[in-house]
Amino acid sequence: MQRLPLLLLLAGMSAAQFTAKCPVVSMSAAPKVEYQVGVENGKDAIEFTVTIPAGGWVGIGFKTGGGAGTTMKDLAMTVGDATGAIYDTAVATGNGAPTQRTLTSRLTSFAGGILKFRRDMDDGVYTIVPFLPLTVALASGTGTAFGTWTGHTARQFIEDHVFASCFEKTCDGVGPALTIPSVVVTHEIGKLGVDDAIKFSVTFPNGNWAAIGLRAADAAQMTNLDIYAMDSATDSVTDFNIQTMATSKPTTQDAWQNGYFVSRTAGATTTVVFMRRLTTGDTNDFDFTVGSTINMAVATGAGTVATWVSHTEREKVDVMISTCTSAPDTTAPDTPAPDTPTPGAAVFVASCSIEAL
Repeated sequence: MQRLPLLLLLAGMSAAQFTAKCPVVSMSAAPKVEYQVGVENGKDAIEFTVTIPAGGWVGIGFKTGGGAGTTMKDLAMTVGDATGAIYDTAVATGNGAPTQRTLTSRLTSFAGGILKFRRDMDDGVYTIVPFLPLTVALASGTGTAFGTWTGHTARQFIEDHVFASCFEKTCDGVGPALTIPSVVVTHEIGKLGVDDAIKFSVTFPNGNWAAIGLRAADAAQMTNLDIYAMDSATDSVTDFNIQTMATSKPTTQDAWQNGYFVSRTAGATTTVVFMRRLTTGDTNDFDFTVGSTINMAVATGAGTVATWVSHTEREKVDVMISTCTSAPDTTAPDTPAPDTPTPGAAVFVASCSIEAL
């Protein structure tokens, strides 16, 4: 009978191909926890590397939003111990040993106290949404995770941590850009993890805010727009619900901020880069169709998004969301600064040329 390699015989060991898409991110020094975002089996995934103390265990828990305070409850956890075993837990946990559930995380290696495991961003129990701030809880103790664990001896909460997913660039090209005349907008079509996505670059006057609104072509008025706003003072982009871009500021921010800030560069003008999936699953977002024509509104005015009173310029134009026709790009991927605070670095890899807007 053919013998399988020892690593593949270990319970929970994963033999699937993991393709890293982002640099390694250090989450904690004690216990030492690092992770890397990538793709496995056609799904967005994360690989964690954890140093397990001799005779002990380490647990990593995830909780949507902040305000963890002093409670270890409402966490979806993965626990590894010094025997080289990993366990997934039910969502509700506390100081004592949590309830074990069917394992969906995959052990990939264990040697010298270094344990590596992977989990899908969406593992069917708890979904880690890329770029959405969440609370990470780290706990450790002595004994084996589901043998002699009686309680943790140390714990910490990392609030508002952002797990960044990655854009991939496979072709180059720059076309002429739209101006109104003081705002310049270009876009690229690419991948955010395994999903089709778009990256916008918006250049506008220093001391101003700028906004773009998206909707199906052709709009006689600037109505029913999915609006994204930014300014020259803040490292962020604000996603508003679909509404009219009137003279005054939009009224309702989207509960799910699906416009992901990438970078802000200041010089003679300000350039803000942000990205989002073509389809977000949010009814308050406009869904792109590659190869279709959409209507884009562009506006700018003095001040910041917070102090926005009225625009001084506004225009709209039909834009073709094109597909990629050029050869794959073999140059190094872009590595823009990720959103704050403390996210993993994002990498954009475009699958299309920058197109004229």
